[in-house]
Amino acid sequence: MIEIVLLLACCCFIFIVVLAGWFLNRGEEGDECEGKDKKGKYVRDEDLKCVLKSCASGYYKSGKECLTDQSGVVCVPTGTPDPQGIYLKNRSNVCTLSSCATGYVVNGTTCNPVPSTHSTPLEGKIYNTDVRVGWVDPGAKSVEGHIGGTSIKDCYDKAPEGAVIAGWRSSEYADADYQDTCFYYNSSQSGEPGQVIANHTIACMDSTKDISKGCGVPRVSGTIYGTGADLGWSDPGPKPNGTLSNSLEGCIKSAPSDAVIVGHRDGAYASPEYQNTCFYYTQAQSGAPTQLVIGNHHVTCKDPSKTIASGCA
Repeated sequence: MIEIVLLLACCCFIFIVVLAGWFLNRGEEGDECEGKDKKGKYVRDEDLKCVLKSCASGYYKSGKECLTDQSGVVCVPTGTPDPQGIYLKNRSNVCTLSSCATGYVVNGTTCNPVPSTHSTPLEGKIYNTDVRVGWVDPGAKSVEGHIGGTSIKDCYDKAPEGAVIAGWRSSEYADADYQDTCFYYNSSQSGEPGQVIANHTIACMDSTKDISKGCGVPRVSGTIYGTGADLGWSDPGPKPNGTLSNSLEGCIKSAPSDAVIVGHRDGAYASPEYQNTCFYYTQAQSGAPTQLVIGNHHVTCKDPSKTIASGCA
Protein backbone atom coordinates (compact mmCIF):
# COMPACT_ATOMS: atom_id res chain seq x y z
CA MET A 1 0.00 0.00 0.00
CA ILE A 2 2.84 2.34 0.91
CA GLU A 3 4.44 1.60 -2.46
CA ILE A 4 1.28 2.67 -4.30
CA VAL A 5 1.06 5.93 -2.36
CA LEU A 6 4.71 6.70 -3.09
CA LEU A 7 4.19 5.95 -6.80
CA LEU A 8 1.20 8.29 -6.99
CA ALA A 9 3.08 11.02 -5.16
CA CYS A 10 6.03 10.62 -7.53
CA CYS A 11 3.76 10.85 -10.57
CA CYS A 12 2.09 13.97 -9.21
CA PHE A 13 5.46 15.56 -8.59
CA ILE A 14 6.66 14.81 -12.09
CA PHE A 15 3.42 16.20 -13.57
CA ILE A 16 3.77 19.41 -11.54
CA VAL A 17 7.40 19.82 -12.64
CA VAL A 18 6.49 19.30 -16.32
CA LEU A 19 3.52 21.68 -16.08
CA ALA A 20 5.62 24.31 -14.36
CA GLY A 21 8.30 23.96 -17.03
CA TRP A 22 5.73 24.32 -19.80
CA PHE A 23 4.17 27.36 -18.12
CA LEU A 24 7.50 29.06 -17.51
CA ASN A 25 8.75 28.44 -21.07
CA ARG A 26 5.64 29.24 -23.10
CA GLY A 27 6.74 32.90 -23.44
CA GLU A 28 4.84 36.20 -23.44
CA GLU A 29 2.67 38.05 -25.93
CA GLY A 30 4.89 39.45 -28.71
CA ASP A 31 7.70 36.93 -28.25
CA GLU A 32 9.06 35.43 -31.45
CA CYS A 33 8.33 31.78 -32.07
CA GLU A 34 8.89 29.18 -34.76
CA GLY A 35 6.13 28.59 -37.32
CA LYS A 36 5.53 26.37 -40.33
CA ASP A 37 6.45 28.81 -43.12
CA LYS A 38 10.19 29.37 -43.22
CA LYS A 39 9.69 32.69 -45.08
CA GLY A 40 7.54 34.09 -42.27
CA LYS A 41 8.13 35.78 -38.95
CA TYR A 42 6.00 34.37 -36.13
CA VAL A 43 5.10 35.84 -32.71
CA ARG A 44 2.91 34.95 -29.76
CA ASP A 45 -0.57 36.53 -29.80
CA GLU A 46 -2.63 37.55 -26.77
CA ASP A 47 -3.55 33.88 -26.27
CA LEU A 48 0.15 32.98 -26.58
CA LYS A 49 -0.52 31.12 -29.82
CA CYS A 50 2.25 31.22 -32.42
CA VAL A 51 0.86 33.24 -35.38
CA LEU A 52 2.29 34.61 -38.64
CA LYS A 53 3.11 38.34 -38.26
CA SER A 54 5.03 39.24 -41.45
CA CYS A 55 7.02 37.81 -44.34
CA ALA A 56 10.55 38.12 -45.63
CA SER A 57 11.46 40.61 -48.38
CA GLY A 58 9.99 39.54 -51.71
CA TYR A 59 6.96 37.89 -50.08
CA TYR A 60 3.67 39.13 -48.66
CA LYS A 61 1.34 37.78 -46.00
CA SER A 62 -1.81 36.11 -47.30
CA GLY A 63 -3.79 34.60 -44.46
CA LYS A 64 -1.56 32.11 -42.71
CA GLU A 65 1.11 31.83 -45.42
CA CYS A 66 3.73 33.86 -47.31
CA LEU A 67 3.35 34.21 -51.08
CA THR A 68 5.82 35.52 -53.65
CA ASP A 69 5.38 39.28 -54.27
CA GLN A 70 5.18 39.89 -58.05
CA SER A 71 4.63 43.68 -57.82
CA GLY A 72 6.67 46.34 -59.63
CA VAL A 73 7.41 44.46 -62.85
CA VAL A 74 6.56 46.39 -66.03
CA CYS A 75 3.92 44.55 -68.04
CA VAL A 76 1.54 44.78 -70.98
CA PRO A 77 -2.14 44.31 -70.07
CA THR A 78 -4.58 42.08 -71.88
CA GLY A 79 -6.52 44.04 -74.46
CA THR A 80 -5.73 47.60 -75.57
CA PRO A 81 -3.59 49.52 -73.09
CA ASP A 82 -4.06 53.25 -72.50
CA PRO A 83 -1.29 55.02 -74.50
CA GLN A 84 -0.63 57.36 -71.56
CA GLY A 85 -0.60 54.55 -69.00
CA ILE A 86 2.24 52.91 -67.10
CA TYR A 87 1.42 49.28 -66.27
CA LEU A 88 2.98 47.21 -63.47
CA LYS A 89 2.21 43.81 -62.02
CA ASN A 90 0.66 43.83 -58.56
CA ARG A 91 1.82 41.37 -55.92
CA SER A 92 -0.72 38.83 -57.13
CA ASN A 93 0.94 38.90 -60.59
CA VAL A 94 -1.95 40.79 -62.21
CA CYS A 95 -1.04 43.52 -64.75
CA THR A 96 -2.71 46.77 -63.63
CA LEU A 97 -2.61 50.49 -64.47
CA SER A 98 -0.16 51.96 -61.96
CA SER A 99 0.26 55.58 -63.08
CA CYS A 100 -0.02 57.92 -66.06
CA ALA A 101 2.29 60.16 -68.06
CA THR A 102 2.77 63.80 -67.02
CA GLY A 103 -0.42 65.76 -67.63
CA TYR A 104 -2.68 62.76 -67.04
CA VAL A 105 -4.25 61.18 -63.96
CA VAL A 106 -5.44 57.62 -63.26
CA ASN A 107 -9.22 57.24 -63.41
CA GLY A 108 -10.05 53.59 -62.86
CA THR A 109 -8.53 51.73 -65.80
CA THR A 110 -7.83 54.78 -67.99
CA CYS A 111 -5.70 57.92 -67.99
CA ASN A 112 -7.59 61.20 -68.18
CA PRO A 113 -6.04 64.63 -68.93
CA VAL A 114 -5.43 66.76 -65.85
CA PRO A 115 -7.86 69.70 -66.09
CA SER A 116 -5.89 72.80 -67.06
CA THR A 117 -5.92 75.76 -64.72
CA HIS A 118 -4.09 78.97 -63.91
CA SER A 119 -1.41 79.66 -61.33
CA THR A 120 -2.11 80.88 -57.81
CA PRO A 121 -3.87 84.22 -58.38
CA LEU A 122 -3.02 87.63 -56.95
CA GLU A 123 -5.70 90.13 -55.96
CA GLY A 124 -5.57 93.93 -55.86
CA LYS A 125 -2.65 94.53 -58.22
CA ILE A 126 -1.78 94.60 -61.92
CA TYR A 127 1.49 95.25 -63.75
CA ASN A 128 0.52 98.16 -66.02
CA THR A 129 -1.90 99.19 -68.77
CA ASP A 130 0.79 99.76 -71.41
CA VAL A 131 0.00 98.03 -74.70
CA ARG A 132 3.67 98.36 -75.67
CA VAL A 133 4.64 95.78 -73.04
CA GLY A 134 1.78 93.33 -73.43
CA TRP A 135 -1.44 94.86 -72.02
CA VAL A 136 -4.48 93.55 -73.88
CA ASP A 137 -7.94 94.79 -72.85
CA PRO A 138 -10.91 93.57 -74.94
CA GLY A 139 -12.87 96.44 -73.37
CA ALA A 140 -15.93 97.27 -71.30
CA LYS A 141 -19.29 95.50 -71.54
CA SER A 142 -20.55 98.24 -73.84
CA VAL A 143 -17.79 97.40 -76.34
CA GLU A 144 -18.48 94.79 -79.01
CA GLY A 145 -16.03 91.96 -78.65
CA HIS A 146 -15.45 92.40 -74.92
CA ILE A 147 -14.84 89.25 -72.86
CA GLY A 148 -17.10 88.82 -69.87
CA GLY A 149 -16.07 86.66 -66.95
CA THR A 150 -17.51 85.67 -63.60
CA SER A 151 -14.14 84.64 -62.09
CA ILE A 152 -10.43 84.50 -62.83
CA LYS A 153 -10.95 80.87 -63.92
CA ASP A 154 -13.67 81.98 -66.32
CA CYS A 155 -11.32 84.58 -67.83
CA TYR A 156 -8.58 81.94 -67.99
CA ASP A 157 -10.90 79.60 -69.89
CA LYS A 158 -11.82 82.38 -72.34
CA ALA A 159 -8.27 83.67 -72.89
CA PRO A 160 -7.30 84.54 -76.46
CA GLU A 161 -4.43 82.73 -78.12
CA GLY A 162 -1.06 84.03 -76.99
CA ALA A 163 -2.20 85.21 -73.57
CA VAL A 164 0.48 84.80 -70.88
CA ILE A 165 -1.41 86.41 -67.99
CA ALA A 166 -5.16 86.44 -67.40
CA GLY A 167 -6.98 89.14 -65.45
CA TRP A 168 -10.47 89.67 -64.06
CA ARG A 169 -12.37 92.71 -62.80
CA SER A 170 -14.94 91.59 -60.24
CA SER A 171 -18.61 92.58 -59.91
CA GLU A 172 -17.58 95.02 -57.17
CA TYR A 173 -15.33 97.12 -59.39
CA ALA A 174 -16.23 100.83 -59.24
CA ASP A 175 -16.87 101.23 -62.97
CA ALA A 176 -20.08 99.28 -63.65
CA ASP A 177 -19.31 98.99 -67.38
CA TYR A 178 -16.14 97.04 -66.54
CA GLN A 179 -17.59 94.80 -63.85
CA ASP A 180 -17.11 91.08 -64.55
CA THR A 181 -14.84 91.63 -67.55
CA CYS A 182 -11.51 90.10 -68.51
CA PHE A 183 -8.15 91.54 -69.53
CA TYR A 184 -4.81 89.98 -70.44
CA TYR A 185 -1.09 90.39 -71.06
CA ASN A 186 0.40 88.72 -74.12
CA SER A 187 3.96 88.75 -72.79
CA SER A 188 5.61 87.96 -69.48
CA GLN A 189 6.39 90.87 -67.19
CA SER A 190 9.35 91.98 -65.14
CA GLY A 191 9.09 91.25 -61.44
CA GLU A 192 6.17 91.76 -59.10
CA PRO A 193 3.07 93.72 -60.15
CA GLY A 194 3.24 97.16 -58.57
CA GLN A 195 0.09 98.99 -59.64
CA VAL A 196 -2.50 98.77 -56.85
CA ILE A 197 -6.08 98.59 -58.06
CA ALA A 198 -9.09 97.21 -56.20
CA ASN A 199 -11.27 94.36 -57.43
CA HIS A 200 -8.71 93.15 -59.96
CA THR A 201 -7.26 89.63 -59.96
CA ILE A 202 -4.43 88.30 -62.14
CA ALA A 203 -2.91 84.85 -62.66
CA CYS A 204 -0.39 83.18 -64.96
CA MET A 205 -1.84 81.10 -67.77
CA ASP A 206 0.88 78.54 -67.02
CA SER A 207 0.10 77.01 -63.63
CA THR A 208 3.80 76.32 -63.03
CA LYS A 209 4.73 80.01 -63.20
CA ASP A 210 4.67 82.61 -60.43
CA ILE A 211 2.47 85.71 -60.81
CA SER A 212 4.70 87.61 -58.39
CA LYS A 213 7.64 87.07 -60.76
CA GLY A 214 5.95 88.08 -64.01
CA CYS A 215 4.96 84.60 -65.24
CA GLY A 216 8.17 84.26 -67.20
CA VAL A 217 11.81 83.27 -67.00
CA PRO A 218 13.96 84.79 -64.22
CA ARG A 219 15.52 88.04 -65.39
CA VAL A 220 17.34 91.24 -64.49
CA SER A 221 15.83 94.44 -65.90
CA GLY A 222 17.35 97.87 -66.45
CA THR A 223 21.01 96.79 -66.57
CA ILE A 224 23.27 95.00 -69.05
CA TYR A 225 26.92 93.91 -69.06
CA GLY A 226 28.11 96.34 -71.70
CA THR A 227 28.47 96.35 -75.47
CA GLY A 228 32.15 95.50 -75.91
CA ALA A 229 33.39 92.73 -78.17
CA ASP A 230 35.55 91.53 -75.29
CA LEU A 231 32.32 90.76 -73.36
CA GLY A 232 30.86 88.65 -76.16
CA TRP A 233 28.27 91.30 -77.11
CA SER A 234 26.25 90.18 -80.14
CA ASP A 235 23.50 92.44 -81.45
CA PRO A 236 21.57 91.39 -84.59
CA GLY A 237 20.57 95.04 -84.89
CA PRO A 238 17.40 97.13 -85.28
CA LYS A 239 14.30 96.51 -87.35
CA PRO A 240 13.63 95.24 -89.91
CA ASN A 241 16.66 92.92 -90.10
CA GLY A 242 17.24 92.35 -86.41
CA THR A 243 15.87 89.44 -84.36
CA LEU A 244 12.34 90.48 -83.42
CA SER A 245 10.26 89.29 -80.45
CA ASN A 246 7.66 90.74 -78.11
CA SER A 247 9.07 88.81 -75.15
CA LEU A 248 12.28 87.62 -73.54
CA GLU A 249 11.08 84.04 -73.99
CA GLY A 250 10.79 84.65 -77.73
CA CYS A 251 14.39 85.88 -77.82
CA ILE A 252 15.47 82.65 -76.11
CA LYS A 253 13.74 80.60 -78.81
CA SER A 254 15.49 82.63 -81.52
CA ALA A 255 18.90 82.61 -79.82
CA PRO A 256 21.89 81.52 -81.93
CA SER A 257 23.67 78.35 -80.88
CA ASP A 258 26.63 80.21 -79.36
CA ALA A 259 24.49 82.50 -77.18
CA VAL A 260 25.00 82.24 -73.41
CA ILE A 261 23.03 85.29 -72.25
CA VAL A 262 19.80 86.46 -73.90
CA GLY A 263 18.53 90.03 -73.91
CA HIS A 264 15.32 91.75 -74.94
CA ARG A 265 14.44 95.39 -75.56
CA ASP A 266 10.70 95.64 -74.90
CA GLY A 267 8.06 97.61 -76.78
CA ALA A 268 8.42 100.66 -74.56
CA TYR A 269 12.12 101.21 -75.38
CA ALA A 270 12.87 104.82 -76.33
CA SER A 271 14.22 104.07 -79.83
CA PRO A 272 11.35 102.76 -82.00
CA GLU A 273 13.69 100.94 -84.38
CA TYR A 274 14.96 98.84 -81.47
CA GLN A 275 11.63 98.14 -79.79
CA ASN A 276 10.93 94.40 -79.36
CA THR A 277 14.35 93.32 -80.58
CA CYS A 278 16.81 90.79 -79.17
CA PHE A 279 20.50 90.93 -78.29
CA TYR A 280 22.93 88.35 -76.94
CA TYR A 281 26.23 87.62 -75.25
CA THR A 282 28.29 84.69 -76.49
CA GLN A 283 30.20 84.21 -73.25
CA ALA A 284 29.42 83.98 -69.55
CA GLN A 285 30.05 87.01 -67.37
CA SER A 286 31.29 87.68 -63.86
CA GLY A 287 28.28 88.23 -61.58
CA ALA A 288 25.10 90.20 -62.26
CA PRO A 289 24.93 92.98 -64.87
CA THR A 290 25.72 96.44 -63.50
CA GLN A 291 25.74 98.84 -66.47
CA LEU A 292 22.62 101.00 -66.32
CA VAL A 293 20.80 101.53 -69.62
CA ILE A 294 18.02 103.83 -70.71
CA GLY A 295 15.54 101.26 -69.57
CA ASN A 296 13.32 98.53 -70.95
CA HIS A 297 16.21 96.08 -71.29
CA HIS A 298 15.91 92.59 -69.81
CA VAL A 299 18.53 89.81 -69.65
CA THR A 300 18.45 86.14 -68.67
CA CYS A 301 20.44 82.96 -69.20
CA LYS A 302 19.82 80.81 -72.25
CA ASP A 303 20.42 77.74 -70.07
CA PRO A 304 17.59 77.63 -67.49
CA SER A 305 19.85 75.81 -65.04
CA LYS A 306 22.11 78.88 -64.82
CA THR A 307 21.42 82.18 -63.02
CA ILE A 308 21.85 85.70 -64.35
CA ALA A 309 23.04 86.76 -60.88
CA SER A 310 26.15 84.61 -61.42
CA GLY A 311 26.63 85.75 -65.03
CA CYS A 312 25.25 82.46 -66.40
CA ALA A 313 28.60 80.84 -65.64
